[in-house]
Amino acid sequence: VRSHPRVAEILAEKHAIELSAFWVDEETGAQCKARADLIGRAKDWPVIVDLKSTVDASPRGFPREALRYGYHIQAAWYLDGFNAVAPLERRFLFIAVEKEPPYCSAVYEFDIGSQERGRTLARRALRDWVEGEKSGIWPGYPAGLNELNLPAWAFRGDENA
Repeated sequence: VRSHPRVAEILAEKHAIELSAFWVDEETGAQCKARADLIGRAKDWPVIVDLKSTVDASPRGFPREALRYGYHIQAAWYLDGFNAVAPLERRFLFIAVEKEPPYCSAVYEFDIGSQERGRTLARRALRDWVEGEKSGIWPGYPAGLNELNLPAWAFRGDENA
């Protein structure tokens, strides 16, 4: 990982590892927390950095994984949380490292639209959690018996059987 020029640049700067932020959300009154892998600088920018192991760190593969696992939600949550504790215009970076040799790595930052979508989803999740805590009713799947239907593509080619 350290052989990646951008990662080496980030690690060369003064930084803190596994720093936590605790705050009270102004809207809901909920006690919140975040724990960053690294807080530091990247050139002239203060950054929060999260290290992610992945099967595919490529510009084509990692965005799919980021969406699947909600990394845009995490980025928005951490930025908002650390700003609640210590206001500062930070950037959130991901260091993606492949799990298999040659362990290729890349550094990513969400665009503004993706960060805003993450922020919307983080706020929604927080409101749902607060409502669940108050009511004892949590969102989930239907409690009854559900009909299970295979997707349409599973039947392709059956007409020739």
